[in-house]
Amino acid sequence: MAGKPARKKSSGGQGGSGGTTHWALAIPLAVAAGCLVFLSFPTWDIFPLQWISLIPLAIAVRGRGGWGGFGLGFLAGLATNVGGFHWMNYLLSEFGHMGPIASNAIMVLMAAYQGLTFAVGSGLSSAVASRLSWATWTAVFPFVFTAIEHLVPFIFPWYFANGQQLFPAVTQVVEITGVGGLTFLIALVSCALGAVVVARLDGRGFPWKTVVPAAILLVADLAFGVVRIREIDARVAGAPKLSVGMVEADVGIWEKEAKQPDGSPMPVADQVGMLYGNLLKHQYLSAELAAESPDLIVWPESSYIPLREVYGRRTDMTHVAVTADGRVLAIEHGKPRPFGDPSMRVTGLRGVAAAHEELIVAVGPRGAAYLWDGKSWTREPTGVDRDLLAVAVTTEGEALAVGVQGAAAARRGGKWKPVETRTTEDLRAVVRHDDRGFVASGDGGARVAWNGRTATVLPPGEGADAGHLHDAGGGPVPRVEGAVAVAFVPFREGYPLPHDVKWIYGATTPLPPGGMVDIAAAVGADARTAERDRNAPVRGFSAPLLFGAITYEDRPDGDPAYFNTALLIDRDGRVLGRYDKNYLLVFGEYLPFARWFPFLKKWLPESGDFEAGETVEVFRLPHPDHGEVRLGVMVCYEDIIPSFTRRLAGLDPNVLVNVTNDAWFGKTAEPWLHLQLATFRSIENRLYMVRSTNTGVSAIVDPVGRLVRTTSLDGAETVSADVAILSGDTIYRRYGDVFAWACCGIAAILLGVAVARRRS
Repeated sequence: MAGKPARKKSSGGQGGSGGTTHWALAIPLAVAAGCLVFLSFPTWDIFPLQWISLIPLAIAVRGRGGWGGFGLGFLAGLATNVGGFHWMNYLLSEFGHMGPIASNAIMVLMAAYQGLTFAVGSGLSSAVASRLSWATWTAVFPFVFTAIEHLVPFIFPWYFANGQQLFPAVTQVVEITGVGGLTFLIALVSCALGAVVVARLDGRGFPWKTVVPAAILLVADLAFGVVRIREIDARVAGAPKLSVGMVEADVGIWEKEAKQPDGSPMPVADQVGMLYGNLLKHQYLSAELAAESPDLIVWPESSYIPLREVYGRRTDMTHVAVTADGRVLAIEHGKPRPFGDPSMRVTGLRGVAAAHEELIVAVGPRGAAYLWDGKSWTREPTGVDRDLLAVAVTTEGEALAVGVQGAAAARRGGKWKPVETRTTEDLRAVVRHDDRGFVASGDGGARVAWNGRTATVLPPGEGADAGHLHDAGGGPVPRVEGAVAVAFVPFREGYPLPHDVKWIYGATTPLPPGGMVDIAAAVGADARTAERDRNAPVRGFSAPLLFGAITYEDRPDGDPAYFNTALLIDRDGRVLGRYDKNYLLVFGEYLPFARWFPFLKKWLPESGDFEAGETVEVFRLPHPDHGEVRLGVMVCYEDIIPSFTRRLAGLDPNVLVNVTNDAWFGKTAEPWLHLQLATFRSIENRLYMVRSTNTGVSAIVDPVGRLVRTTSLDGAETVSADVAILSGDTIYRRYGDVFAWACCGIAAILLGVAVARRRS
């Protein structure tokens, strides 16, 4: 029987004939490769090292098969991510209150997972090279690595290409290929240099087939970058501008939540002072910016955290009117429209009052009283049979209606009862008074006070000081044809802001003296200011404001849903746009399965309980020269997810705006790393990015990816700049990660051929 043919010995991981690098040298070389990568990123920023970072790894995997390549690639990836994400230890120990063993263990586990791109990329490349004599590790790795980088999901998404942010001539290609194209180019050039070294070690000829394509693509990329930068700069110079100011109040996590450094609550008095002080810091800095007349002021993520109730409206109704023919009208933007049930007609309605948009009372003939509860009108018996001419109502639902020959009825606990006013004069007006309760006035100078128990006849003129009347305010009363009574609809108190808020109260009280020099003194000087003014976001300045806040929405099960929201309001407090963060940070903003397993909250008490938004939004900001500016808004680390920004860019924004909070990471490298990763979104979509953070690094990024303005990680700061209002399209915006998917296809073909070759 004929024997089996002799099996040819594997040619090794580089293809062709050659030796194998000893483990004693291969292991430190793999680690060195990882170090060269993270040294290219903040805060080292030695970006040229990335172009040679794969040379040590190419030497290390020399002569090895798939598993050897995987192990050495894993060491390189582990070193890369430990060096790049060492700040995770600070986050876990400072805010997760973990000990050094637990925090370091979790940090290493995360680095190990994210290092799988190097491990799998290197392992598969070695496997292909060991089975195909015409393939080398250095030729295969750029395709496989780019594919794996695109496919593997990260907790903190980053790309090999991001290390070149300081080299704008080479980064411009991402408007065509996305970051995957630049990752491929860097890997190709670095592998080509590695191929030269490996060929020399193996005594083989110069690897022209690897080096020449790499050199041609690098030169082409640099030429494209230089030309494109000139074109974009010319386009920016000729574009209309948006004047933007950003506030970075340097409010850390424990300050924002008014907690001790160990996460425990502060004494109540200290909590009050700190929360009011945080808001005042943003307002003082905004007032400084407002002196420059910006078109927009931007505050960071979750920057608006008031202490108590905030005042807002969920509709556009500013006034409500009743007509003699029985109609009730809502006044929105100065124009009347039918309100409530159009079929409700009560001829002779004479008075109307509102506590807020969901509590309105209208009164009229023969003691008629109607209550609007936000859904429908309901007639309520008053026990009075004479015509009622006026009414006043409080936010608690208490009301007093007055009318002909001193007729009056009081509402308390949801029921009305007649009130003896001790006068027979017609009472034609009633208001809520700070000291005397309800005060009614009428013919012959009649004045009556009702304190909820008894009525008191007042001397002429007493109790008429409008400065003490709760119903005062609302600006000029609009003129409505046919109306016999018009009432201002006050803002509704609540906490936090409702998800569908349309108007937010703007303070009329000036900022207290003291300023940023002495916030504690300013808080003390502000102690007697009305709560609605102390809690208002806009105070001391007049400019459109984009800011981060927490909003809520009632759910059918009774538990409210909370959202991490960005809001844009104009100088009058009208909400121009709302966006809810889509990509929540796991373990930070939500805890997986916590609704079904509540005990998990005990393990991670600092984790949030937010709901994710489902849509992307473009805010429309009126602009004096451009009509409107379309702002594409992102919250937190959404600015490092290319596919998300591309989805947002599909709505054709003119400027990208990111509000974020990197205070969790302290004065580590993370804020600088986050900024560096985000800059590529500007290049991909050729738009300016306005990036506002709580503690740094805030920045203005131009469409070339350059940092126009930046803050530091120390102290409160402001940033102002004119950003170009741009519009248009890019190949990446239109087609997305086609290049990365092409690498996935090529890698799959190479793997398929290698597997088929082994089986044959």
